[in-house]
Amino acid sequence: MCHLPTGTTKVGELKKKLSALCLDCHRDRKAPAEHKVDIVPAMEVKGLPLSDGMITCVTCHDPHRNPHGSLLRMKATDLCLVCHPV
Repeated sequence: MCHLPTGTTKVGELKKKLSALCLDCHRDRKAPAEHKVDIVPAMEVKGLPLSDGMITCVTCHDPHRNPHGSLLRMKATDLCLVCHPV
């Protein structure tokens, strides 16, 4: 659903911009209380993927596997501390 199908010239590429693609199915995640996406982080982000230097949904969530629930890349308590140390 997210990638262009075989038989296209750009097979495997995403159908649209990452965050827009996620919001197609997760419309409720655009609420003001949700984490901002498509922004350049104010701090260095180590060990998490950025897209064109920006935080996107896949910075914290891995859509291809589910190791920690909610498709999080690591335990929620550890994940938030990557960018928001106490």
